[in-house]
Amino acid sequence: MTDLRREQCLTAEELARAEELLASHTWWVARTMPQWPHEYTLRRTWENQEDFVWMVTIMREKGYYETWGGRVSRVMNVSGFKLWTMEDTLDGTILINRKPLPRPAA
Repeated sequence: MTDLRREQCLTAEELARAEELLASHTWWVARTMPQWPHEYTLRRTWENQEDFVWMVTIMREKGYYETWGGRVSRVMNVSGFKLWTMEDTLDGTILINRKPLPRPAA
């Protein structure tokens, strides 16, 4: 891995599309992991699969790197949430996870 970018690099148009797509889909609370509260949206519930693929691709291509649990993953911040996938292949990716970003101190 040569590109260990710490900041995402979305254009204004990409960010607007991501915000619209993510706001228009259902999110469920991940109840099996209460120690790591987060939500997820399922690929199978996205009517337009091309939108899901675009979202995962843009996260992986333009997100930033973060280490969690000893693994380096690509994540992205959109609309006050941190987003990530399970690092499967694009075809094997079945969900997108999110959790609220910490609020800045006043």
